[in-house]
Amino acid sequence: ARGPMPSDSQHLKRIGLFPLHYSCPFEMSEPLGDQLIVTHQGEALSINISARGMLLLMDQAPELRQKLKVQVPTPLTMINTPTRAEVRWTRQIPIEEDASRYLVGVRFLVRPSSS
Repeated sequence: ARGPMPSDSQHLKRIGLFPLHYSCPFEMSEPLGDQLIVTHQGEALSINISARGMLLLMDQAPELRQKLKVQVPTPLTMINTPTRAEVRWTRQIPIEEDASRYLVGVRFLVRPSSS
């Protein structure tokens, strides 16, 4: 006989994915020469977070591979930490006839270490 099934939260923690529902300010930027120019600012809702990335709920669908600076809420202190991320996928969620929201999966970008 099988034992009790783990709850969703136990399963998510075991695979290193934590539910985290907070507002996340973000900036979209585009390279212009050797500088980044901010093209859009907004707020997303974080759905969950892991060491590699996070799932956001957004009002618009960013382009795949779009670079973002996201204010990531830190679970223990709830201090927003600015982090560079890249859009990996989007999925439209129809809300009403003429309104949609978008699930957006982003991967955190690791800055190369200077040697």
